[in-house]
Amino acid sequence: MKVKSRHRITNYLTALVSILFILSAGLNIYFLKKKATVTQISTQQESFIVTRVIDGDTFDLENGDRIRLANINAPEYPKDCMGIDSKARLEELILNKIVGIEKIGKDNFGRIIALTYLNKLSVNEILVEEGLAYFDAQGTLNKNSLEIERAQEKAKLTNRGVWSSLCHTQKEGCVIKGN
Repeated sequence: MKVKSRHRITNYLTALVSILFILSAGLNIYFLKKKATVTQISTQQESFIVTRVIDGDTFDLENGDRIRLANINAPEYPKDCMGIDSKARLEELILNKIVGIEKIGKDNFGRIIALTYLNKLSVNEILVEEGLAYFDAQGTLNKNSLEIERAQEKAKLTNRGVWSSLCHTQKEGCVIKGN
């Protein structure tokens, strides 16, 4: 009698573990799919006029949308080293001009994450190559991520912008480099 009881308990536990495994796998697939659909907006490029530049990686469009450049992080405006330069360069590149916007997703602040183009040139890549922004792999990777990362390597090799001695000074007696 005890052997049958143990066998029944074993079968019950096996069935329970199998059900939990299937349920867990199903929920994981559901939430992964849901997350992918929330962050992915469009891969088509649309044209807009830029009406305001907020800082080195954020700007507003004529339709009221706020855009955050994908895969880059510009120095904080105005306090960080090159923060003012970064904003000024973005203004020079796109303010009051027609740009191509390829929407990737939205961030926690409701801004649209996008690749931005000026006459087929990647604005995201330009800012990083000029040392006015860092490549940011934390966001959603996309078709231009590798090019933006390569642009950062060029900026580092040539000591441009945030990679220059202007932003990396060493105080007397301090062994830690900082901004």
